[in-house]
Amino acid sequence: IIINMCSIASSLAGGGGHSYTSSKHALAGFTKQLALDYAEAGIQVFGIAPGAVKTGMTAADFEPGGLADWVASETPIKRWIEPEEVAEVSLFLASGKATAMQGQILTIDGGWSLK
Repeated sequence: IIINMCSIASSLAGGGGHSYTSSKHALAGFTKQLALDYAEAGIQVFGIAPGAVKTGMTAADFEPGGLADWVASETPIKRWIEPEEVAEVSLFLASGKATAMQGQILTIDGGWSLK
């Protein structure tokens, strides 16, 4: 089971800049192609596309004057995603209980991409 960390920037533009967004779009395509190429061999390939997750990478956003409050207010669930929430989805995909799934990129963004 292969799980790639894609990001909502793998299907949307507007956050992270052109290099980040381009690389995440490429990773989404790579994930889908791997899933197609290796399905018959029993290798499952998935992607996870998180939105705003409260991690070390986003710590600066929580400093005074940062983007944290704005991002939370613009996210339909009105908060950032916790790392544990991404971990739980990863655990499910890696558990072997998703045997009928192949090539999906699961979005965990609190509804951000609904807008």
